[in-house]
Amino acid sequence: MPSIRQVLDSHERELLQRRDQLRSQLQDAEAELEEVRRAKAALVGSDKTDSSVASVDDDRYARMTNKQLAVAALEEHFTSGAKASELVSFFKSRWNREIDRSTFSPQLTRLLRDGLVEKDGMVWRLKKDTAPKHAPGPHDVPRQGNQTEAE
Repeated sequence: MPSIRQVLDSHERELLQRRDQLRSQLQDAEAELEEVRRAKAALVGSDKTDSSVASVDDDRYARMTNKQLAVAALEEHFTSGAKASELVSFFKSRWNREIDRSTFSPQLTRLLRDGLVEKDGMVWRLKKDTAPKHAPGPHDVPRQGNQTEAE
C-alpha cells in the first residue's frame, strides 16, 4: 500500500502535467485569437464603417502612456495575460503604436511594483483584485521621476 507521501507526490505530478497541458492549450488559443485580431485589424482599413470607428480608438490610444497601453491591452484584449513581446506586437498591429521592447519592459516592471499587474514566468496579467474598469488616466497610474520615465 502506498504511503501518504507517495499518493501526494503522484497527485502533484498529475496536477503539474494537467497544468502544463492547459497552459499549452491556452497559449495556442491566445495565438489563434491574436491572428484573428490581426485579420480584423487588416479589414478595418478596407471597410469604411469600421475605419471611422478605428480612428476614434486610434486617437484614444495615441494619447496613452506606455503603462496605460499595457493596462488597456491586458484589460481589453489579453485577459489571460500576454508576454511583453506580444503586447508590443499588438500595439503596433492594432493601435499603430510602435514601442521599443527595451523601453516597454521597465514600464511593466513599474506596473508590477505599483501592484497593478502580476507576472507568471514570461506572462504579464492584470491583478484580479486590482484590475481597473478602464485604462488608467494620467492621474490613475503613479508617475515617478521625470516625464520621459513614463514613456
